[in-house]
Amino acid sequence: MSTAHTGAWMLVLALSSLACALPGETVQAQLPCDGFTRSYRLHLPTVMPATCSLVLVLHGGFGSAQQAERCYGFDASRESQQAVIVYADGLGEHGHEYWNDGRGVVHRTGVADDVRFLESLVASLMRRYPIDPHRVYCCGISNGAMMCERLAAQANSPFAAIACVAGTLPLTVTREFTATTPTSVMLIHGTLDRFVPIAGGDVKPAGKVLSLEATLDRWCVLDGIQGPARTTVLPHVHPEDATRVERDVYPPGGHGTEVACYRVIGGGHTWPGCPASTILGIAGAVTYDFDATAMIWRFFLEHPRAP
Repeated sequence: MSTAHTGAWMLVLALSSLACALPGETVQAQLPCDGFTRSYRLHLPTVMPATCSLVLVLHGGFGSAQQAERCYGFDASRESQQAVIVYADGLGEHGHEYWNDGRGVVHRTGVADDVRFLESLVASLMRRYPIDPHRVYCCGISNGAMMCERLAAQANSPFAAIACVAGTLPLTVTREFTATTPTSVMLIHGTLDRFVPIAGGDVKPAGKVLSLEATLDRWCVLDGIQGPARTTVLPHVHPEDATRVERDVYPPGGHGTEVACYRVIGGGHTWPGCPASTILGIAGAVTYDFDATAMIWRFFLEHPRAP
């Protein structure tokens, strides 16, 4: 390890008493916020680079940070060696947590300010590790995807890009949309999603969401994008897989941003490439024509925030 890397790690270890993470490890950690002790899992690179990206991963409703880490494989990718990865926990019990994504979902402990918690978590990690402020990202599935969008809709959002699987914008978030900084956005959605319908509407346990098309339109407005998307069909590489995937990419937006969508024809409420996301089959079909985790990494690497 170089002198520069050694010095960086000495600083990290001196400042990270809450997480106590060692190189290449994932540890469970806590952060006090609004009278609650909030939990998260933190994964560090094997060798801390001089600067790195930060990726915040949000589980779906009734999931957990541990489940998201196990299912989606961000730690195992080679890109993780250039990133600090944090898996946050919503509030709940017995490993079944969820997020207050703006639809008025009430936790058993009351309405939690998850925006404050997650913004505080990101800020604390940026103080403790050599994170490039132009390479801070967020992704999630379902309720976690909606929470990503709520975070990115805030004024002064730190995120250069977000990636949302099986989750569209809650209607209430569009009414409180205060973001002014262009943000790159990737949406991945199955046409047969029975939990978050592609056409929008009511989503249990509470609140309405926009359709996939209306959600794309809202992010295009933020990024100053005009004109229709260019659609391509991904190669169908698994004959036993009944799904097909269309990729829509919109014209470039302001400050180098991009809005893109992977529409999984015949797909359900699932994470592409991940068998565990079928939830014993009730969530519908998984596509294997692309791997969502790999595609999200690529999207993030290609879209830092402009200086």
